Amino acid sequence: MARCRTALVGIVALVAAACSAAPEAQPPPPEPHEITAALTEAMTVLEPDQVTMLRTGDRRRRIEYRRGAFASASAEHCSYEMNPCRALDDDAAADIDRIAAALDVGRTDFAGVDRVIYSSDGAVMQAEFHYYYLFGSEVFIYEPGYHLPPDEPGRERVYTAIDQNWYLATVDWL
Repeated sequence: MARCRTALVGIVALVAAACSAAPEAQPPPPEPHEITAALTEAMTVLEPDQVTMLRTGDRRRRIEYRRGAFASASAEHCSYEMNPCRALDDDAAADIDRIAAALDVGRTDFAGVDRVIYSSDGAVMQAEFHYYYLFGSEVFIYEPGYHLPPDEPGRERVYTAIDQNWYLATVDWL
């Protein structure tokens, strides 16, 4: 009984020490101008494959690019889309992972890119980068020379200028 009590006291002491330890300081989340600087550099990953749409996620992975359009659960995720697609193959899945890793520079989880338009020389001229969080999303919009849209009623979508090439749409899902 004494050994059990000693062991229990030791365990309680360890748990108390672990719980009272100060949490590790986390770096502050990146600011929008830091995210767009990283995205400007990372956008070049889209250009060789001419990616026009990419969705990540456990249940819905989709890519539209030079090789064609591919999606997981293709019957479910292609029937209502504009571009017909094939079942996601190993190469398309690897391309999604590679591109998503390069674009995962936001404050929340990278969800996808769409509305990508290319110039005649293959450079990105316009694109929307989506990052989701629990009750909304941030959409970083690359559109050099843009005119900032008005906020939507009820503040469901609020637009914020970042610089002459980028603006942010904050979307509240509640």
